[in-house]
Amino acid sequence: MAEDTQGTDTPSTAPINVPDKPALEGLEAALTQRWLAEGTYKFNPDTTREQVYSIDTPPPTASGSLHVGHMFSFT
Repeated sequence: MAEDTQGTDTPSTAPINVPDKPALEGLEAALTQRWLAEGTYKFNPDTTREQVYSIDTPPPTASGSLHVGHMFSFT
């Protein structure tokens, strides 16, 4: 028989308090500092081609037929 889980919140089902207007001031600067400290965008030019995995953007029609919305992403 199924276990009664009503009323129990797990991290994936717990209610999330999302503000009407998020505070974005300073977010880019904070993330930039973090990424620099962690070496997120560092590249070793001695790395062999087989060891590099890189994707710039997917093809414009990866999810189906070309439509008018694509011009907003790729222009």
